[in-house]
Amino acid sequence: MDQSLKAEAKEFIRLHPASVASLVLIQDYLMDNSNKENIKPYLSLIEGEARNDRFYKRLNSLAERYQRTAIGHPAPDFSLISNRNDTISLKTFKNKYLLLTFEASWCDICNDDYPALANIRKKFPKNEVEILTIALDENKDDWEKLAKKQNIDWYQVTDVYGLASDMVALYNVNTIPNNFLIDKKGIIFAKDISTDSIKTLLNERIKIKS
Repeated sequence: MDQSLKAEAKEFIRLHPASVASLVLIQDYLMDNSNKENIKPYLSLIEGEARNDRFYKRLNSLAERYQRTAIGHPAPDFSLISNRNDTISLKTFKNKYLLLTFEASWCDICNDDYPALANIRKKFPKNEVEILTIALDENKDDWEKLAKKQNIDWYQVTDVYGLASDMVALYNVNTIPNNFLIDKKGIIFAKDISTDSIKTLLNERIKIKS
């Protein structure tokens, strides 16, 4: 049913590119919550009065913002102070794969991630793969207690602004846990995928010496 509705929405937009109703269909049926940049091709079809509508401008602005973290695009750079008081940025992980994750001690569904992330840390050499976790905890002690309990020994940043974090906005994070895989050239090549899928993708790119 979902695919059928999408197909009908696409056909309506094709036939009625100057209708504001087409904008409504783009928002309600064609905008994926995790990949809002995917509405760009449909917005390019809009013309006439609809293109001058404030609704179009809002959707276009949203799509452009999410284009920033689209797969195949350079990862947005940052400058952060780690929990070890080091200043880190994308350059810190130059010539390495970076697994960037967003977690929080108050996030119950994040709990399954930590053993899997530890397994990734153990399996792949540090000269090939690094992990950076952005902890969205307003109370730094809460995260530090969890990190100690879960034996988290990779790069961590506790962002006391929580969901209002600049990193959340920069990487268009809507839900946690969330993750991004960034290649050695700083390009996003996967996001919002399971830890099993992360291991599969890294296995495909990295040959581990036995």
